[in-house]
Amino acid sequence: WLKRERYDQYRQEAAGTSSWDEAWQCKERALWDMSHDPDLVIPWQPFDTFCRKNKSWLDDYALFCAVRDFFKGKAWTEWPEDIARHKDAACARYRKELAGAVDHYRFLQYIVHRQWQDVCTYAHDNGVSILGDIPMFVAHDSADCWSHQDLFDLDEAGNPRSVAGVPPDYFSAEGQLWGNPLYDYQAMAKDGYDWWVQRFCHTLSLVDEVRIDHFRGFSAYWSIPAGARTAREGQWKPAPGEDILCRVYQELGPVRLIAEDLGIITDDVCRLRSHFSLPGMRVLPFHLKERSDGRLSFDTEPCSIAYTGTHDNDTTRGWYESLPEEQQQRLCLMLHLSNDATASEVTAALIAYVYSRRAETAIVPFQDLLFLPSSGRMNTPGTVEGNWHWQLKDGQMRLDLARWLSRLCHTYHR
Repeated sequence: WLKRERYDQYRQEAAGTSSWDEAWQCKERALWDMSHDPDLVIPWQPFDTFCRKNKSWLDDYALFCAVRDFFKGKAWTEWPEDIARHKDAACARYRKELAGAVDHYRFLQYIVHRQWQDVCTYAHDNGVSILGDIPMFVAHDSADCWSHQDLFDLDEAGNPRSVAGVPPDYFSAEGQLWGNPLYDYQAMAKDGYDWWVQRFCHTLSLVDEVRIDHFRGFSAYWSIPAGARTAREGQWKPAPGEDILCRVYQELGPVRLIAEDLGIITDDVCRLRSHFSLPGMRVLPFHLKERSDGRLSFDTEPCSIAYTGTHDNDTTRGWYESLPEEQQQRLCLMLHLSNDATASEVTAALIAYVYSRRAETAIVPFQDLLFLPSSGRMNTPGTVEGNWHWQLKDGQMRLDLARWLSRLCHTYHR
């Protein structure tokens, strides 16, 4: 849909950038030129249909993006009061005055929708299902929070009274201060948690299964006073997770959900997960245990998902190479490897070991399949720089890897 000369211009500009932000700005300008091209000719009926079907979230999202651009990226709490408070008259006025920008953001979502549907169709045609994700919380400076202020714990100016995070744990001695606004569950209960039902409904229209990130937040959440310096200042507060999930199942039927139950997991969290028969997560570096004979083992119940590692872990090879020599030797003993096995050999054996467990599903990050060291790590929790840069390169999905995984699936009946 982008004219050839404009596309070539974009490629040339993007090639000269030195950061992700600069590259995105080049793409942003090209997309704007495309959606405002007077010669653009496409079948508009599917676009209109998409807008009607997604009106419940798309209209507010597109307006939010357009207004934020108009005010030079300022947070919505810094906008004029009428539009900051999402007043109907103000929304109507800005929607009319910024109609070109609003339609542009609708159009971008339509493009994403088309492309994602192509991905899903190709995956399903080849026997692949897609596991999606629902974060427990949303950003304060977001269309969700701006358009549903009554559902969040905000003060009169629209700022959070309390924010989300987790107490000190394996990842951080100070805990993690995420800063997301917390929900006003009493307000949410008035319409039967419809916001959550719609959120699950839309996500499940995009994927086959959903992992609930930070599932323990459905049982209790760590509430940190706004302005606190660290997450240590927070406290646990109960959450109505059972009521929310009951409503989801009542409205949507037997949807497939997975509970991310890592971190500080108490009996109430386990009971909530068991009540809905949700598979939990078992991650190799976290759940290795010492048996009575002194050997290591990674035991998983059948109703679980076993991982060599997640996006928050070091790569399996990096984790192994960081262990003291004594622990490396104990791992080699568990895997029936000699102590002089290479890091790549140990990584391959650990992947096979995870496949051999009782868990209903085994998931392996691609960095582990490629035996990458710590330089391939995706994310380091508690840090904001240098994350999410790793990408799979063309040619790395080799046929020998596919054959090896096929043999593992055959051997362990996966």
